[in-house]
Amino acid sequence: MKKIIISSIIIFCFGALSAAAASSASLVKKGNRLYREEKYDEALKDYAAALSKKPDSALINFDLGTAQFKLKDYDKAAQSFEKSLLTEDKDLERYGNYNLGNARYMSAEKKENSDLEGAIKLLEGAVGNYQRVLAAGSKDADAKFNYEAAQKKLKELREKLKKQPPQKNKCQRPKEQNQQQQEKEKSQQEKSQQNKAQQEEKKEEQPPQEQKQKNGEANAAKEMSKDEARMLLEGYKQEERGMGKLDDQHKSEEEPVAKDW
Repeated sequence: MKKIIISSIIIFCFGALSAAAASSASLVKKGNRLYREEKYDEALKDYAAALSKKPDSALINFDLGTAQFKLKDYDKAAQSFEKSLLTEDKDLERYGNYNLGNARYMSAEKKENSDLEGAIKLLEGAVGNYQRVLAAGSKDADAKFNYEAAQKKLKELREKLKKQPPQKNKCQRPKEQNQQQQEKEKSQQEKSQQNKAQQEEKKEEQPPQEQKQKNGEANAAKEMSKDEARMLLEGYKQEERGMGKLDDQHKSEEEPVAKDW
């Protein structure tokens, strides 16, 4: 692709100025000089200082964006160029759209391998910016070239996204991730409940150890009762043999029964 061309900074003149505006203009003028000397870090500081005095200035936001672009801070440059579009100056708006398209294009290239969907959105924005430049009646060859290049790159990334397996898509939305996490947790809970139910069934099929012990004690008690009964019976028999039969002297004296005859 042809090298992306950033529009030149806009040098503007002030008429009758307040003290604050004069101070801001002085900082911008100094920043413009440093920019031409390719001292972009120093120019950035002066533009930022000027912007602190006039934060709504579309012109200063534009100049700040050009320095940020040169320092390859494309995301911040895009933010500055977006603010520069809040103007009634048609030329400034056209330059702002062109540079915003460039910043978005370069940012998309940096994010292509880490955030494919994000890169596609940036390119869609860049295409729109170049379209607005051309729709304004501009015959800028660079704008036309960059517009076609952005469209080609956009098509390439969309095809790449289609071929990408779902599990490798790193741009998955938080809502989808939360839903998948909830489903995973639900599945784990159901599995845990099933395992618990199976364990309960096994416990019901096999008598508890305590019940086995009680049953064993009951059986032992029964056996002891039989032994004791046998011992008692044998003891009684021995006693009977020892004492012999009762003699007549030990017979109870009974009252004679009156005969009724």
